[in-house]
Amino acid sequence: MYDLLCPDKPKKSKTTQRLRVNFFQPQKILLKWIERSRKRKELAKLDDHLLEDIAMTRQQVEEEISKPFWR
Repeated sequence: MYDLLCPDKPKKSKTTQRLRVNFFQPQKILLKWIERSRKRKELAKLDDHLLEDIAMTRQQVEEEISKPFWR
């Protein structure tokens, strides 16, 4: 929208856009790893009744929580 109102504004180059994406990529990956780790810890705390509610078995939970945080 701003581009339509201010057509004289210089556009960002493709290189600048790629640098921005590459700069933020490690942060996104790190946040994803932290989130996975947190979710797996919470999953490990659930009792069998709650696991049944989310259609998971204890064996599936054990498989999930045994994965490294990056997978």
